Amino acid sequence: MLGGFLLGLPHTATYFGQEFFSCGPMWYLLALMIGWILLDVILNIFPESYIKWAVLGTMLLGWGISLVWEAPFCIAQGMVTVPYLYIGFLAKKKRLFEKKFRPLAILGLLAAALGVALGVLLTGKTDCVSLGEWTMGPVSILLDGIVGLGFIVLFMKVQRLLDNPVTHLIEAVGRRSLYIFCIHTVELTAVPWYLMVQKYAAAPTKGLWLQYAVSLGSIFLLCEILLRRRDVMLKFFPARRRHFAEHQRYVAKH
Repeated sequence: MLGGFLLGLPHTATYFGQEFFSCGPMWYLLALMIGWILLDVILNIFPESYIKWAVLGTMLLGWGISLVWEAPFCIAQGMVTVPYLYIGFLAKKKRLFEKKFRPLAILGLLAAALGVALGVLLTGKTDCVSLGEWTMGPVSILLDGIVGLGFIVLFMKVQRLLDNPVTHLIEAVGRRSLYIFCIHTVELTAVPWYLMVQKYAAAPTKGLWLQYAVSLGSIFLLCEILLRRRDVMLKFFPARRRHFAEHQRYVAKH
């Protein structure tokens, strides 16, 4: 387990005859970090007209690595995430979510979603970033990114039409998604849920819903504690309030 953590493995892999196990969300965070570093390098080195080709080349190289080598430190996964991060960079730079999408663009998003579904039906498999598997190779990688953009566009449109507590809840979950992901991954490893499965073996439906409620409740509770950790610290350790106020004044001054 420690070896898998140090190597940042996205899944169990074997090196020199020794098996190393993946350890929690480390691989996901590491892949994001590598992806951001690579995109930052590309944006600062290449002229604007060559950036998209550099992003595409990085993605193809990462996909190629995943075919021939179980690369440590999520190198391949990080390279494959570069186009996703670049799509987000362009969306923010060009304020795509503030503009009205043309019918042709909407059709393109729908076509990408149908392409992903078709790939699943034809191959009987789904894409998996951690395993480095994509049903249609680079095509699937790009389609997944476009579909992700489509979901964001869909949610933004729904939010504008239906401004209610449900859409606000979905938005809050999205903003806290990284915290939720990390907490859920640790919780799955730390909490012996199999004991609950055994306890409710005679009533699996009841056990499933109970586990879901307890798990969801604990995840959101820990998420809120993490988000409000400063307020919690100041409440339980009032003496730190003065030091925090002085630090804030120093930061504002400098």
